[in-house]
Amino acid sequence: MTHAQYSTAFDRLAPARAPLPARPGFTPGTAFVSLPELLVRRDMKGAISVKVSVDEAGNVSGVVAAWNSLIPTHVTSANGETFASLDLLLPVVEKYYRDGKLTPRLVNGNPAPFSFSQEVDWK
Repeated sequence: MTHAQYSTAFDRLAPARAPLPARPGFTPGTAFVSLPELLVRRDMKGAISVKVSVDEAGNVSGVVAAWNSLIPTHVTSANGETFASLDLLLPVVEKYYRDGKLTPRLVNGNPAPFSFSQEVDWK
């Protein structure tokens, strides 16, 4: 099983969800932030801080991790394959922001790209 297949293998299960603080100007889509099943089973705890880049139209153009305190840092699946916890979680956060819409930022009356940081905490 590839990493991409594994990260979406449990989408149909009832996941552990993390509430994200309200972001002014952000309208969530249908996606939500949830822990991948492997991280739930390994009792992952910690936080992740992401930098979200937004284009002139208010669409997310990129999401990168600024830092994380995820424990365990790596998890092993039943078939022995090891995954970095961050590599499993970052696509979920990115999907959440890409699915939503942000109000464009105006500079001198013109839309301009911008970025912001967001922290997601699991306890």
